[in-house]
Amino acid sequence: MQSHPKGQISAASEKNKSTDGYYVQTVKLMKAWRDRLPTEKSKPKSYILETLVNQTIGVPTAHARAVVSVLEGINSSYGFYRGSGIVPTIADPGFASVNVAKRWSSADFDAFLDQVKSAATTARQALDAIDEAESRKLWRKLFGSTFGA
Repeated sequence: MQSHPKGQISAASEKNKSTDGYYVQTVKLMKAWRDRLPTEKSKPKSYILETLVNQTIGVPTAHARAVVSVLEGINSSYGFYRGSGIVPTIADPGFASVNVAKRWSSADFDAFLDQVKSAATTARQALDAIDEAESRKLWRKLFGSTFGA
């Protein structure tokens, strides 16, 4: 696979700058979430996940909002592919002609999208929760029992 490490580094650096540092931190949060997914099938490679965060993070004002934006963004951008047997092209932000999802099987992509859909609902509920204890409980459902401790 053709790649352009300097382009990838530059794209990540620019995205981190344009999001006031939320990009790198959100990538770390999303990788922590991914690592807790129930099957290997549902866990995308790191660079695919980084690319999806790059595409969907928006301009967050808080970590919680960034996570919700990413999960809802992935679901709304790619959810309709679930069950279609198609894995769409996901362009490398540092080298647009490279499809980072080229080797992603449709079964693995669907398994990931199932997890994203569920997590997007939970993250939105956590963000919108008025009760702090309820919010914390929901975030821990996504990130583990020590999250926010």
